[in-house]
Amino acid sequence: MILPITLVEPQLQLLCHGRLDRLFRPRRGTLERLGPGDRLWVREPFHLHHKWNGLSPSAAEQLGALPEFAADGASENDWHLGPRRFARNLLRVWHRQHLVVDRVEHRRLQTITQQEVRMQGFTSPAQFAAAWDRNLSLNQGGIQGRAGWFNDPEVLVIHFTRIPAPLPPALLPGEPA
Repeated sequence: MILPITLVEPQLQLLCHGRLDRLFRPRRGTLERLGPGDRLWVREPFHLHHKWNGLSPSAAEQLGALPEFAADGASENDWHLGPRRFARNLLRVWHRQHLVVDRVEHRRLQTITQQEVRMQGFTSPAQFAAAWDRNLSLNQGGIQGRAGWFNDPEVLVIHFTRIPAPLPPALLPGEPA
């Protein structure tokens, strides 16, 4: 199985520097079916050249556009770039890295240790909790009760190995060679 996964700061910087090896995600949807050997293609925030403003990513890609990634320092302050675009809008053809799932565990969210909080790029459990709830709000249009930090939901802890390049189609399940 290959699925998209969205990463945001500060996790994205840690991933790009080889210092992130697990992610915490709500236990629901397609990620619940993950198992060892499954692959995730990484969606990350990006910018397009300002001449592509007003176009959808797919329309811009058909005209030859290529993204510049926020994790590499691209910003709307660069004269030639348009506004930052959400990671969820990154086209699969533009992705640049994969994660290969090593194992998946189920845990309560609030069992995250101080060391794991730091490994996720946060300085305190409170900062991690605020980011958790903010990202739920962005992804679901509002915190969906049971998945919020305060309710200590059961979550997936996805342990992975990073592949810092798109995998060739022959290595992707269900992809033509």
